[in-house]
Amino acid sequence: MEKLIISDVHLRSERCNAKALLKMLKASSYKELIIVGDLSEKEGKFSDDQFRVVDYLFKNKEKVTCIYGNHDRHDKTIVAGILGKRMLKEYEWPMGKKRCLAIHGHNLDWVHRIFEEPLIDKAFYDFLWLFKKINFAGFNAVKWHDSLHDGFSDSVAQKAMKYAKKKGIDVIICGHTHKPLHRTCQGKNGKEIHYFNSGGWIKGLCASYITIDEYGNVKLHSMAP
Repeated sequence: MEKLIISDVHLRSERCNAKALLKMLKASSYKELIIVGDLSEKEGKFSDDQFRVVDYLFKNKEKVTCIYGNHDRHDKTIVAGILGKRMLKEYEWPMGKKRCLAIHGHNLDWVHRIFEEPLIDKAFYDFLWLFKKINFAGFNAVKWHDSLHDGFSDSVAQKAMKYAKKKGIDVIICGHTHKPLHRTCQGKNGKEIHYFNSGGWIKGLCASYITIDEYGNVKLHSMAP
């Protein structure tokens, strides 16, 4: 394949599904690996599997392109220090007659823009175990959590497609929401705009990635988390 696209790996976090990610990476053949933000956390320990992911990225660093995410501003050790890469705020490339753009998507999240901290992660993911235990008086916390997550994900998708329309982009790829997604809308002159979210590699939540082949076909892949 031409490009393999992942996001929201969150190395140094206990939530990181490094084992599944490494298995997928080793089984894939590609010309470029695009990491759409949030590769690592500021604090925390690397597990053995996470060290193996870092080693894999180092050995394939010539193929790696890194995009800046809201967690990445805290830690540039891996990208700059180990991979010797400069993080990009946006990454655009041609795909035949189409224009593709990858951004993390945190600037489309109003909570992040106001507080400048990844609070959404805390609300949605760090306390997911607690939501699963709350179920009383007809209130199902998991359903409430999922509904809130869906609304947040759709909001980012709509704003991303609006941004793509403004810039004349045909395919826009984001991360940040940890929810794999594909949406379309009508752009200028009636052409179709495609929004893809690569999801992430979070235990119990998502294990997903995007591939683009030599013909420009974009495909979203979701695995059991």
